[in-house]
Amino acid sequence: MRSARIERGLLVGIALAATLLLAYSPILLREGAYFGMVDHWQQWLPNVFALDSAIDSGELPLWNPLSFCGTPMAGHPLWHPFYPPNLLRSLFVGEVSPMRVHVSLAILAALHVWLAAFGAYLLARDHGQSPPAAMVASLAFVLAAAVTQRVYANQFMVSLAWVPLVLLAARRVIFGAGWTAKLRPAIGGGGAVGLLVLGGSPPIVYYAAVLVACYCLALGATHIRSTGPRRLVSPGQSLVALGVLAVLGALIGAALLVPAAELSSLSPRGRESGVLAKIANLVGRSSALDLPDILQLLTVFPGDLDPDALIDSLRRPRFAGLSVLILAVASLAHRDWRQVVAIAGTFYVFFDASLGPPFLFSVLTEAFAPYAAGSPDRAAVIAAPLLGLLAGFGTDAVTSAGSGRARRFFALGVGLALFAIGLVGMRGGTALSASPVVVAMPILVLAVVALGARVGHKLGRAVLLVFVLGELLAWNVPYLALLAHERGFKGFGRALESPVMWSDNRRGTSDPPNQSLLRLAPAMNGYDPLYLDSVRRVLCRPGAEDLYSRTILAEEVTARSGHGFLFLKRSFWLANRYAVAPLPPKGEFFAPTTTVFLPELEGSLPVPRVEPGSSVRSSVSADVDVRAVDLRVIRAARKRGEVYEFSTPLSGRHSALRVDYSASGRGYVTCLFGESGVGPERGKNQDVRPGRGTFEIPLPDWGAVHGNLIVRTPDTVRLEGARLVADRADEDHLIRGIERRFNSVSLEVGELPEDRILLFVDAHYPGWEAWLDGERVPIHLANDAFKAIHVPRGTHSVRFVFRPARVGIGVAVSLIAFVLSALVLFLLARRSGHEGHPVG
Repeated sequence: MRSARIERGLLVGIALAATLLLAYSPILLREGAYFGMVDHWQQWLPNVFALDSAIDSGELPLWNPLSFCGTPMAGHPLWHPFYPPNLLRSLFVGEVSPMRVHVSLAILAALHVWLAAFGAYLLARDHGQSPPAAMVASLAFVLAAAVTQRVYANQFMVSLAWVPLVLLAARRVIFGAGWTAKLRPAIGGGGAVGLLVLGGSPPIVYYAAVLVACYCLALGATHIRSTGPRRLVSPGQSLVALGVLAVLGALIGAALLVPAAELSSLSPRGRESGVLAKIANLVGRSSALDLPDILQLLTVFPGDLDPDALIDSLRRPRFAGLSVLILAVASLAHRDWRQVVAIAGTFYVFFDASLGPPFLFSVLTEAFAPYAAGSPDRAAVIAAPLLGLLAGFGTDAVTSAGSGRARRFFALGVGLALFAIGLVGMRGGTALSASPVVVAMPILVLAVVALGARVGHKLGRAVLLVFVLGELLAWNVPYLALLAHERGFKGFGRALESPVMWSDNRRGTSDPPNQSLLRLAPAMNGYDPLYLDSVRRVLCRPGAEDLYSRTILAEEVTARSGHGFLFLKRSFWLANRYAVAPLPPKGEFFAPTTTVFLPELEGSLPVPRVEPGSSVRSSVSADVDVRAVDLRVIRAARKRGEVYEFSTPLSGRHSALRVDYSASGRGYVTCLFGESGVGPERGKNQDVRPGRGTFEIPLPDWGAVHGNLIVRTPDTVRLEGARLVADRADEDHLIRGIERRFNSVSLEVGELPEDRILLFVDAHYPGWEAWLDGERVPIHLANDAFKAIHVPRGTHSVRFVFRPARVGIGVAVSLIAFVLSALVLFLLARRSGHEGHPVG
């Protein structure tokens, strides 16, 4: 019996794998597109590439020093350093290169899609569905548009894949008879919850928790008076076992949850206003969807053919076409109405949540989310397996002799109405271009619903499976092809096959964000959904400090902020004075090589203290070398304005370009410059006031700079000359890097003539330690977001190390919970075996 079940399971697994390969052929066969769409190439791939590079060098990275001027990896959804399948993938990736990591992530995504499909099949079978109906339920889930469009996002799939298994465990807990029958699935389900949490997708983790709660409540409410084989047994024991499942899942996921709690408390995404305030704000919104839009989301794959609207429309599809929806309605004819009602009610909650405010459950789920949940359509990913289950019940219902005729004909009438709505939704270019199969298959499904048991239950279910699969493929093939074309993998830019970890003391920008990670090179900016609020406030453009935006563009920290290319351009600075005050406004300059701002300093340091107001309006000190720079007009155009060209070598010290001008009115000057082999950068935008004056543009640390000054108002502003000023007080030559790794950096400082403050332009975060000549020293908050230590005169060795206690605690809790749960499962299995085979 057991071997027969294993054989059937293998056959089902192979069938699902073959079907998924067929469905995803448009992106598997297109070179470079496989599982690499949208955010993959600027989020998941660069971050995981850096993770793999660190592991390949023998280090488990807990800190990312390469983007956003430092961010934690542990507890971050983009890195998943403690998700076991991802760690295994990293260990077996071989020689680390962007393409190898890309392919390994495609394989990881494919395995999780298959796991989601197989888990959904097992869940449907546990609900009593026939094998063909369970296949319908499985495919309607994994080939639903809401899931298909997120296959590229590994951080979604690695969590979503465990959701059906968690539901399966919860169901067995509810209907199990006796402690053993309840505790075994509770412990197994706790393991699935732990892996779901370690997968690290905040929306899926949150929505999955709400799903399990709603699912259990719905099953309990509908079966409380049931007298059939699926009846509630010992509700008190069930509650205890479900509590074990939830607590065990949280304990196994502690390696992520414990550091994530710390990280989210320091991110604007995790610091939302109270529930009542959020409800008031959400209820006041107007919906972007009307009734025709909602019906379209249920019946077809929307995809506006207008290029300007295409990208937004590709995000809108929710479910799996007309055939699945018709069969879901046909589930009303199923004899086991309790299960249908429970699942239909839960589905409605999440479909409503996916529509966004002011819809009721969308408001409630967003209001109680412990973070800014992002797009509400992510709830449709959780609703998809529920619609699949309903379609599975409908498959069995319409082919069963026991289904009521009245209910079947009611389902047929609703199905015809949905079919008519679907035809309207396909007109006028508002749906994806698909073959006539998407019309033919629902017609054939309606025919089977009308004929009912006359076609025979085995033949009828097999035929319905074929019809559903036909429509799913007819929708998904063009949909995936369009996704791959419009939002597909963009390549690796200037990524190296064997990059070496950055070691010098300079930092640039990356455009597009995070591509520098593929070169193991540092960048001030980046793309991060869970950034540190304090760091972004320093990095972002003026006026955007209180806005939640996961992306910092290159021009924000260079063109739009007076801080750009000042202290941000290096990891380390030596300062000979300090001010106990916040960083000056971004529109003002100050002497970054000589002054550091310590807003929370208690006591004093043996370095001169200055008042904040005494800082000069310049990016260099008063002690400078000056060299003339040749400015010449190379182009004049009425719309663009005069363009001046300049080119000059740099001295290795912090330098700035000072430009003299005369203006009869207000003007605007933009500086564009670059370094050979590095690519163009954008300097600071400069407002010009009437009269004669000088403006200053800080420069990056390059060997030479070539650029253009573009005067936007040529009739009122004329540039009269330029000169390069190099700061003699810049003591960068006294800093020598010894070793740089992800979790630590070692350097030598000196010979210092006097006491200095060493500014480390890397995020100030709990868990960092500083060591001076082998002795631990305090770390001060510097320039609002970074780290600094006091260094006496002379030569010293300095080491910064990231040793977060919370990560160690979380990993220890996860390991202990996993070992104990495995031991308890082993003992329960032995006890069950002894009970099943009594001696004598």
